[in-house]
Amino acid sequence: MNVGLVFTDCAAGSYGDYCTSKCGNCADKTPCDIITGGCGLVGCVDGFQGPTCKDVQEPDDNTTIIAAAVSAVIAVIIISIVIFLVLKCRRRRKSTESDQVLVNDIPLKAKTDAPRPSEQTPKGRWNVL
Repeated sequence: MNVGLVFTDCAAGSYGDYCTSKCGNCADKTPCDIITGGCGLVGCVDGFQGPTCKDVQEPDDNTTIIAAAVSAVIAVIIISIVIFLVLKCRRRRKSTESDQVLVNDIPLKAKTDAPRPSEQTPKGRWNVL
């Protein structure tokens, strides 16, 4: 007597002998092959790989290197901006301090020998201060 395997249609999400294996992660929510569990031409969803789309896909080394390089460039730009702003504030502060020294060195009331018109008396005589 020749006994062979009999395959029946498995419910969506299962495959293999007597439909005991569960399908992986096929793209577009496509059911897997009832015999092999493969996803065929549609392939696996992002993040999974292998013949039955059950293996978790590791990130590429290139992705890590690119992310590190971009992060380093952004950090250098931010540090450069901070240094530029600090130097600009210091220059402004020094400029303001030097302007104040120059203004403070100018006497407010200059002494002159000639009397001002406001210092004359109503009769035209000069008041001596």
